[in-house]
Amino acid sequence: MRLLIISLTSLLIAAGCASAPSMLTPPPAQVNEFKFYQYPASVAESHVSVNLNDEKTITYIQNFGGGGVGVGLLLGPVGVLANVKMIEANTEEDKEMLYGKLPIDIYQTFTEVSAAANFNEQAQAQSKISPYLLVVRDEDEILRMATVMTVELATEGDKPWSGMYLYELDRTYAKADIAAGLDALQQAEMQALIEEGFSQALKLYDADRQNLMVSGSLVEFESNLITPRIAIAQRGEIIQEQAGRTLLRGVNAIYSFPDDGFKITRYLKKKKA
Repeated sequence: MRLLIISLTSLLIAAGCASAPSMLTPPPAQVNEFKFYQYPASVAESHVSVNLNDEKTITYIQNFGGGGVGVGLLLGPVGVLANVKMIEANTEEDKEMLYGKLPIDIYQTFTEVSAAANFNEQAQAQSKISPYLLVVRDEDEILRMATVMTVELATEGDKPWSGMYLYELDRTYAKADIAAGLDALQQAEMQALIEEGFSQALKLYDADRQNLMVSGSLVEFESNLITPRIAIAQRGEIIQEQAGRTLLRGVNAIYSFPDDGFKITRYLKKKKA
């Protein structure tokens, strides 16, 4: 989760910068051996993020409950602290309601999907892939979900390459429905969606390391998954637009978004090579 938070923070900072931020560079193609980490950096919890399973492979984010940005502006540090406490109370309440209610073995699902895609784990590898499921509360207590791969590659240089590949699922769920528990049919449907999500995330990474994902127009976009509650325009480069889905290169990630909950707000001039 730390990498995700860093990515989101970088995007928020970039949104306010006058100059366009640098986008994620493609990973080095020669790295072919990986170690899979069952416990990604998402272990760290905060007032807006908690884990929803014992394995810490399902991360939940929600920022509802506070008085909004205005409270902090009007009341200063006291207002900020009040906001944090109100949001934290909602986050903990949601955690109690949702914990263990997504009975999908995320790590096992990823390892099976990766094996089918010829991405096999090497126990002694220096490069790491950490898979997890991201669950974000949207407006009206709707949950949006995404399969996420954080990738850290050992390279010949001093600084390792790192990036994130995120595929938002086509299906959303009411928080109350998840809290009530999934029946066998619903669980099978979710399992299939998550398998497809990880399969697509792996394809994104593989295409990126082969330099097959050519970036086009520089745009500003909004995503209910990336910035829930408060819409903040982010910068990215369009890789591909299809019926119902858009693929973008961001500051620290490659994103695949369904049209629901995502929109391009402005087209910018293409950056010079």
